[in-house]
Amino acid sequence: MSLVAFLQGLADGGVVRVPALDRSNVVPTGASKPGGGGATETDREEWRDATEILRALEAAWRQTLPAGIPPLSLPAARWGARALYAACRFAVSPIWPVDEEEHPSLRGAIDRALTAGEPSASDPSIAYSADVVLRFLPDLTEIVDGLGDRGPLVDRLTALGARWPLSGASAESTASELSSFYSCLALRTVHLDRVAERGSTPRDPRVADDLRRALGLYPELVRGRTPRGVAS
Repeated sequence: MSLVAFLQGLADGGVVRVPALDRSNVVPTGASKPGGGGATETDREEWRDATEILRALEAAWRQTLPAGIPPLSLPAARWGARALYAACRFAVSPIWPVDEEEHPSLRGAIDRALTAGEPSASDPSIAYSADVVLRFLPDLTEIVDGLGDRGPLVDRLTALGARWPLSGASAESTASELSSFYSCLALRTVHLDRVAERGSTPRDPRVADDLRRALGLYPELVRGRTPRGVAS
């Protein structure tokens, strides 16, 4: 299943299939960047198709979000799509379990796959655009953790979520880590909704205060568990 089919599966309801990796090919190559060195016509055609699906996926997602969402950055959205696709391929790989001594090299392979072309989370547009596909990261992390014997992958997915806290929905994020999007009221609202739904306790006092105000007088009515320390 190609990246295009993977994205189409997300657009059609979230059920996807990905080609597994084996021990002789532990780093998924994905597709080359459009117009990049060595890119074939097939590569460019795949990226044209993937870009159209990303645009449609983003447009549909935007309709469910608060007003004031920043514009789409296609390079960031493409990277987020590649990263999640690569992570899914590692998740279903038959290489697991691996010996303890192989963990460092495997973490390195996973890092290379997830970070290839990773942009700097420098502003709300980049954070939002990566989130178009990376918003599925917490669900994937929970699934992978539940499968067992995939510690190196869980570690790398957790680290990815920490670098991209809007998508990772991590309550452990610090003020500096949240700075890429927290100035945008719409994205701040999205983040608070996700933290509340996951029942996490915010590490940043500012987030805890914002969450307490967002939950209001009846935090028990919020889906998920009420985060500790924010109930009225």
